[in-house]
Amino acid sequence: MMTAYATADHASANPAASHAWERTLAAVLAVLLIIFATQSFQFLFADKVNEGMTTRDSAASNPVYLAIFAAQYGIALLLLLYSALHRGLGWQFLAGMVIPGVAALSALWSVGTKMTVTNTVVLTYLVIASYVLSVHFRPAEVLRIYFRVTVFCLVASLVLYVVAPDQVLQARYGGGWVDGWEFRGVMSSKNFAGFVFASTFLLALNGKLIGIGAFWRYSVGLMALGALVLTSSATAVLVVVLLTPASVLLRLSGPYRALLAFAMVVLFFCAIMALPVIGSGAAIDVLGRDATFTGRTDLWRLAFENIAERPVLGFGYTGFFDADPFSPAWQFWQHFRYFLTATFHNAAIEALVSLGLVGLVLLAALCLIAGAVIFNRTVEEGPRLVLVILLSVFLIGGTMEFTILHHNYIGTVVAFYAAFVALTRYGPDQDTLPPSWQPVRQRPPRRPLFAASAPVRTQRPALV
Repeated sequence: MMTAYATADHASANPAASHAWERTLAAVLAVLLIIFATQSFQFLFADKVNEGMTTRDSAASNPVYLAIFAAQYGIALLLLLYSALHRGLGWQFLAGMVIPGVAALSALWSVGTKMTVTNTVVLTYLVIASYVLSVHFRPAEVLRIYFRVTVFCLVASLVLYVVAPDQVLQARYGGGWVDGWEFRGVMSSKNFAGFVFASTFLLALNGKLIGIGAFWRYSVGLMALGALVLTSSATAVLVVVLLTPASVLLRLSGPYRALLAFAMVVLFFCAIMALPVIGSGAAIDVLGRDATFTGRTDLWRLAFENIAERPVLGFGYTGFFDADPFSPAWQFWQHFRYFLTATFHNAAIEALVSLGLVGLVLLAALCLIAGAVIFNRTVEEGPRLVLVILLSVFLIGGTMEFTILHHNYIGTVVAFYAAFVALTRYGPDQDTLPPSWQPVRQRPPRRPLFAASAPVRTQRPALV
C-alpha cells in the first residue's frame, strides 16, 4: 500500500512516515558509513601491505574488518529492498547508479580489472547508503549524525595523542609544523584527518543552523582547530581559511544566498580542473610547501600524457594503479620521490584517467547537482546551506586529493547524498531520530499581552 512516504512518481519523501526499525537501522548505517568512509580506527585491524614501491597500513584483508563492511552493505541492501518492495524506488536512485554502472562497465577495458571490480563494489555501497539516508532522514538529522561521529573521532584522536602518540602520529618527509610529525588521529592518513577536522570545525561554526548547542559549537570548534594544526595539512587549513568567511558571508547575504552558494560550488569545481593546468607559482611557499605542490605538478604533467592515450573511456575505474608488473603505473612510480601511492592527487585528473572524458562529465554532473541542493525549498534553508559548505570542503580538497568519486572516501558520500537531497521533495519537517539524537528545543520567550505587532519582513533574513 502506498504511504505518505512517496508519491506515485517516487519524487517525494517523508522520513517521518518510515517505520521505527527502519530509522534505527538507518541511524546505525549512518554511523558505520561515516567511520568507514573517513577510514577511522583502521589501525585496529590493519596489516602492512605493499603498494607499488612503498608500504602502507591496510585493513582490506582483515576478516573482522571485512565482516563489519559486509554488515554495513547488508543493512543498506535490506533498507533499499524493503523500500523498493513497499514504496518503490525513486528515479533519483536510478540516476545515482549511472556512475557505478559506468565504473562497472569499465572493467571490460580496464588495465587492472580486479581492482576495478573490487572498488566498484565499494563505490556502489556508498551510493546505496547515501540514497537510503536521503530517504529516511532530513539533511539536518544527517548533518547532526555526521557532527557527532566526527566529534567522537576527534576526541579519540586527541586522547590517543596524549596516551599513545605512536598510534596517531606519522613521520613527514619534510617535517611537520609541530615537532616534525604529522597528526593523523584515528584516521588512516593526515589527509583524511585534515578534512575530517576541517569539516567538524565548519559544522561547529554553523552548528546553530542544524540545532547544535552552544557548548558543543564552541568547545568542538576549538578542539578541531588545534587538531587541524597538528595535521600539518596545508590543504585542510586552506579549506578553513576560505570557508570560514564564506560561511559568514552566505549567512548574511539575504535574498542572494542561494545564488552565491551555488556560484561558490561552481568556482571550487572549476578550481579542481584548472589547478593542474595553471599551477600556483610561489604562493604556496607561504604555507611551507614548494610551488610544485610537493611533486604534484610533475605527477599531473605525466598524467596528461596517459590521458591522451585513452581520452574518451580511460584506463578503467581506479585500474591504472593496479600493482600488476605490467601496470602502466610503474612508469610513474619510477619518476617520483614522494608519490608512490595509488592516486593522482586531483579529483578531475583521476576521473579522466579512470573513465576519460565520460568520467569528467559524470564528476561535473554529480558536483553541480549536489550544489543545487541549495535551491531545494522543501528542505530548511539552514541545513541546505550547511550541506553546501560541507560539500565545498571536499571540492576544495579535490584540488589536491582524490576526494570525490573515490570508492572509499567521505567526500563521495557527501556529494551523492547532497545530489539525492537536491532531487527529492521532502514532506513536513518532523524529527525522526531517537530523542537522544535530537537537538534540545527551548521554549520561546512569552510575548507580552499588549506588545506591538511584529513588523512585516520584506526580504529574507540573515541566518545568524
